Amino acid sequence: MTDKAYTNQGDCGCDECTCTKLAPQDQIEILKQAFAAKSHPTPLAVGQIVMWRNGLRYAHFPEYGHPAIVMGFVVPELNSDKGSTLEEDVLLGVIDLAGVFRVFPFEGWRFQPYGRTASTLLRPKTGKTSPLN
Repeated sequence: MTDKAYTNQGDCGCDECTCTKLAPQDQIEILKQAFAAKSHPTPLAVGQIVMWRNGLRYAHFPEYGHPAIVMGFVVPELNSDKGSTLEEDVLLGVIDLAGVFRVFPFEGWRFQPYGRTASTLLRPKTGKTSPLN
């Protein structure tokens, strides 16, 4: 795997962000590891302290390596616009960028118990993360 990421302004087609282009071999490795993580999610429990699995963060907070607490679980709902099920299945309490405690829904498979050795998944060096930008 290479250790070089190519960063160009507006790779995604917009003029507002800086996106990262990874080499195709790096993308393949990330895709395989993300598939494995989603195929075998870590069971979570209410009150458990968790953190992002490397490479799977899609929100600004919590930051990689920072804790969140499992507040509860959400029954998946049908997204009537797309005819699919929403995958945000866990409610996590997080400390946002202003230091305020907030609760948001997340995809539980993207998290692991806090303090567990991080997986080897790569994470982009830059780029937009959503939905909590």
